[in-house]
Amino acid sequence: MRGMLILRLVDITLLLLLSLMAAATIEPEYAELPVSREMESAGQVARPLRIAITAAGEILVPETGAATLPELESLLAGNAMAVEFIADRSAPATLLSACHRAARSAGRPAVFLIKRPSP
Repeated sequence: MRGMLILRLVDITLLLLLSLMAAATIEPEYAELPVSREMESAGQVARPLRIAITAAGEILVPETGAATLPELESLLAGNAMAVEFIADRSAPATLLSACHRAARSAGRPAVFLIKRPSP
């Protein structure tokens, strides 16, 4: 007896819901889509400074070539760019740590990418 009453209440609720849905009008919303434009000023695009660290423990800066750790520290202190270290898998961990400390002391955000040997 109780089950029949609950079933009828559910049926009535569903019918009321369907009638409300049929009576309601849904108006479409119009949103302005984003449009890409060319850069108005031909300024510099922010790209990270990429520094390579070899397996032999050399620090290679793209424009100047091989650099020592003090030279790297002075380069990072005079540069406002983010730093991307591309390290060989066999690079000394102490050198990676020293490069990270140099970037941190210069206030530069840094990321390390470790290269895998190609098969």
